[in-house]
Amino acid sequence: MCWASTVLTQRRSTLGPNGLACTRQTLGLLQRRPVWTQAPLTTYIGKEADRLEDVQAAIVHDVGEVLAEYADPRRDPQHTFVIPILRQIPRSQLASAAGMSERAVAAIRNGHALPRPEHRAALSRVAVEFARAALRARGIQAPQDDIAACAMYLYETRNRHGAGASDGRAAVG
Repeated sequence: MCWASTVLTQRRSTLGPNGLACTRQTLGLLQRRPVWTQAPLTTYIGKEADRLEDVQAAIVHDVGEVLAEYADPRRDPQHTFVIPILRQIPRSQLASAAGMSERAVAAIRNGHALPRPEHRAALSRVAVEFARAALRARGIQAPQDDIAACAMYLYETRNRHGAGASDGRAAVG
């Protein structure tokens, strides 16, 4: 009975030989179904996460005791969403708006240096202002969240396909 119920149910985690989702009539070698995620927003956690149930049961009171997060610098929102926008802003304009030297701005944009926390905040602010102004100029309402606004700007910029497109630059204040 178990075998029959297993065979007759749909396998949502697999694809058929034709690359489509399995149905009850699917025959042949099954393939793994890919899993898609918002990669830049993914956080890696260690095996200690198995003890999260202890936190929920109030055995352990501090999540920090059982949860170890491992940041991937390539998935940092600053690297993924802010830096690509900063590269579109003229260096002198960006340096002036962020209160930094042009040389420091160039090093950060090119990945040769990491910004100090106060510069990181200033550069993020400038990138968000730039993204929102550019979206407004296109008649698009930007999301409230700063990173989401940057992501939307990058998405819109990459998917315009040149139809009446300018270089995507907007004024930075």
